[in-house]
Amino acid sequence: MLPGFLEQLDEELTKRMFELVSCKCGNQMAMEPGEPDYKAKDEDGVLISKKAAKHMAKFRIRCNACEINFCANCNVDPYHIGKTCEEFKEFKEGNKCRFCLDKLKKINKNEKPAFQVVCQKEEC
Repeated sequence: MLPGFLEQLDEELTKRMFELVSCKCGNQMAMEPGEPDYKAKDEDGVLISKKAAKHMAKFRIRCNACEINFCANCNVDPYHIGKTCEEFKEFKEGNKCRFCLDKLKKINKNEKPAFQVVCQKEEC
């Protein structure tokens, strides 16, 4: 029992010393944060916030085995460009317009089911 415990402890210490990150393919890599790119844009071509740029520089990683981009903090694949982990979680769990994906303050229960999760913009 002791050798297994020491092996597990050694693995944990190694991960902490070198800030190792595991990809879903099983590959482990050393985390090396980069410099924030304050000119980075999201999938829609919109400039991301400084907070999101700092988060991306710190946690976005590309696996050198399978080449997947993912978040080393929350393990979301692909990486959530333009959002921190908390913002992305809120976005995924929150109600959003089915057309433009903007966050909805409330669902319009008075509408037909197809229109309950649609914002008030004319184009939607």
